[in-house]
Amino acid sequence: MSLKAPLKELPGAGDFFMAEKKAAEKPLNKLLATKKRNLYIRETSLQTLETKRKAWQRGLHTSIKLLEKRTLTNSDVKWVDLRKRHLEIRLAENTYFKEIELKAKTHSLKAEVAYIAAFIAEQNNGNL
Repeated sequence: MSLKAPLKELPGAGDFFMAEKKAAEKPLNKLLATKKRNLYIRETSLQTLETKRKAWQRGLHTSIKLLEKRTLTNSDVKWVDLRKRHLEIRLAENTYFKEIELKAKTHSLKAEVAYIAAFIAEQNNGNL
């Protein structure tokens, strides 16, 4: 037994490696499908969060500007102030950090999907 000989050249090892590759095909494809689904969910969540945060920020800005003008009636001031507090709560619950965290997770999932897909393609070409 020589340690310098490549693994593929060892007698009997080729069959074992081929069986191992064949057994890994289904779990790898399942893993890829799961990662793709997770990526889609994360991208959708990120898109929704970004859209909502932009709307809340615009609403908060508008509320602040309306309250600064002092041209509103007392009931309108109460309503706008209540809306402003509601928007501040929403933005506090869905922070900018949460948005950046989702972007980072999405980016890492894209890298995982690309790596797994490339690995499967390489394995199917017989380069492993």
